[in-house]
Amino acid sequence: MEEALKRELKEELGLTVKIVRKLTQHIDPYTKDKLVNFLCTPLTLKTRISWELAEARWFSLDEVKRMREIHPGLKEFLITGLDSHFLYGYR
Repeated sequence: MEEALKRELKEELGLTVKIVRKLTQHIDPYTKDKLVNFLCTPLTLKTRISWELAEARWFSLDEVKRMREIHPGLKEFLITGLDSHFLYGYR
């Protein structure tokens, strides 16, 4: 999984990363897909976004909370996981 993550980040964003740790692994309640989330540190600062992600952008947590067209499982993870534990609990 880690090598696939590094490869995809390089291909899609031009980023080289160091994986700090695995954050979670769970089954999405809506799709039944196995999801694994990692905390990464970028080793490169400049991104090169592929055509597949041409409309990608950063969102604040408040923006995520107001979103209507987002996968429910992803929205739940971003709001509860990142807000309460992963960002503030990271050292």
